[in-house]
Amino acid sequence: MIINSFHSEGIDLHKKKIKEELDLLIFQTKMSNLFSQEIKDKKILDLKKEYKRKITDIDFYFF
Repeated sequence: MIINSFHSEGIDLHKKKIKEELDLLIFQTKMSNLFSQEIKDKKILDLKKEYKRKITDIDFYFF
């Protein structure tokens, strides 16, 4: 029981870290002057898809 609790907390922390990385990348993309708005929007969409894939992978491997 205790191991499962620690395991679950570790997974939650890992997901939180991935979410923070995503938020930072989205912020950096929004603030960038190197891309047009269309390219920024596509890049942000791609980042969100990558985040969703990473979370799905974590859930698949650990549950």
